[in-house]
Amino acid sequence: HVCPPREPMAEVLPSFTYERCLLPGASVRSLWKEYALFLEGKGAVEDARGVLARASGVFFRDCAPMLLYHAQFEEAHGGLDAARALCAATCALPPPAIDAYLAAANLERRAGNTDGMRAAFAAAVDALRGEPLAALVRHAAAVERKLCGDHARGVALIESAIAREPANELLWDAALECATSAVVPAAAGAGDSPAYQAAAALLERMIAADSPLPPPARRRAWLRYQRLVDDYAGSVEAMRALKRSRDEAGLELTLDSEVPESAVPKPLPKRKPNGMSVDVSMGGGAAQPSPSPQQAQAQYTPEQLAQYQQYYAQYYQQQGYGQGYYPQQ
Repeated sequence: HVCPPREPMAEVLPSFTYERCLLPGASVRSLWKEYALFLEGKGAVEDARGVLARASGVFFRDCAPMLLYHAQFEEAHGGLDAARALCAATCALPPPAIDAYLAAANLERRAGNTDGMRAAFAAAVDALRGEPLAALVRHAAAVERKLCGDHARGVALIESAIAREPANELLWDAALECATSAVVPAAAGAGDSPAYQAAAALLERMIAADSPLPPPARRRAWLRYQRLVDDYAGSVEAMRALKRSRDEAGLELTLDSEVPESAVPKPLPKRKPNGMSVDVSMGGGAAQPSPSPQQAQAQYTPEQLAQYQQYYAQYYQQQGYGQGYYPQQ
């Protein structure tokens, strides 16, 4: 903007200005991208590649986005090997990130390399954990089903992830979504399809007594099992048979009932300075006298019982009952 377009310095000054701006702003990612875009727009692809190579080596708090941007640049200009190397470098950064593995898989998909895409998905299963792992295998199974037409390979990939994290409910949800995607409602009197049987078998594994899932997840799986039978079975007898099988196995009460109140530990009642206790579980939070010494003796340790007896003594003295009123037992 300083020189007229036809002057010799007009092509040099913008690059010179960018270089000067990078001296104090080398950690600004957007400045490197803008500089590379400017050079690319001018047709200086090699210069833009050099700028991105320098930017990839600059320390950022999170350098993965810059590496992936550089990989997209190389892919756009035919440098598939360089793009693969940059994606591999991004996948090697700790901690493992789902974006890096998805970028590597998408690069191979756009290049028509199905084996490379599957290798990227398999590497992600080995590296990722938790919610990112579940999101990746869900996407990978959908790609296998929709792009490659290989439903079984997507199921196998999810099963390999479940083998690594058997207590991850999100992985089981992804497996159930993949299984039910091929299920169609049965007509009247028609038998169960193989897809329906596969989905039912998966839910049986989820609610089994030896399932690695915690009880709340097993309960949710049981509710989804009932919904599957109700939505896709060919007769109402299938739902009734499912209920009977649960009753006979003794699992209905375990999965459908709430945790008994006696199994939930209760906190000690809060106390006021005058010895009164506040039962926070009651409506209104009204102050209530402490339990009797006999009740305290059945519930608390001898040290806590002695402290309660002291509170009782203070309480009855404050109420004016006299020294002889308080029981000594």
